Amino acid sequence: MKQSFFSRYGLSFLIALLVLIVTLTGILDQGIYNSRLNSITSSELLGQDIVSLIIGALFFIFLLFEKDRFFIKVINLGILTYFIYIYSYYCFSIISSYLFLLYIVIFGLSLIILIYNLNSVIKEYSKVDTNSSYPRKTISFFFILAVIIMLVKEIPYLVETTIINNKSIILFDAFYILDLSIVFPAMIIIAIINLSNKPSSVILSGIVLVKLVTLMPALLFNDIFHFIKNGHFLDISFDIIATVFTLFSMNLLYLFKRGINI
Repeated sequence: MKQSFFSRYGLSFLIALLVLIVTLTGILDQGIYNSRLNSITSSELLGQDIVSLIIGALFFIFLLFEKDRFFIKVINLGILTYFIYIYSYYCFSIISSYLFLLYIVIFGLSLIILIYNLNSVIKEYSKVDTNSSYPRKTISFFFILAVIIMLVKEIPYLVETTIINNKSIILFDAFYILDLSIVFPAMIIIAIINLSNKPSSVILSGIVLVKLVTLMPALLFNDIFHFIKNGHFLDISFDIIATVFTLFSMNLLYLFKRGINI
């Protein structure tokens, strides 16, 4: 049992350490990204690295205080989903550098530890007791609305590119595949089981909220740094959406914490 505990936490701390290493390296020397095939700009990568550095540091700190704290365990699971999303994008969208193997390690370890830790948390807290402050309907409707809004933004591009123009999407747009095949279906399923108050629905809802709280600022900062360096935003409408999503997710996460009796 002790060996399992230390191996799990040891690998989690390793993930945090690797994230700190790759993000600090990218911030201090953006030249490492010169060989990338993805068309993402250096300013966007700088914004991404800064946000990931902060989240990596928070993950390291939260791991120190995780034991027997349900809410922190949920936060850490959500952060792992952030690492999985970001570094799978780095891997599959060929954001190359001499740190590329570390991107693969972060992605792979985060996925493995997420599965392991999620299984452990579900076994321990399968049915989480909630009170009247828990915003069950609001969380579910927010997830569904968020998916609908993003589908309205993403589907037209994919239809025009792949069906109308019969072209392949560019590497920069690999996130569409992640969203449409994994993230959006998962959010809809979690929204439904949360409405039905199924076992583990509270855990999964908390994880998605944390993912939104971490991912949306990363996407927003990408464009902010692009504006600082280039004088214009890439997509101001998405920046507004990301800001609203972030603020709403943070508020729901606060209500989530108040609404659980643990």
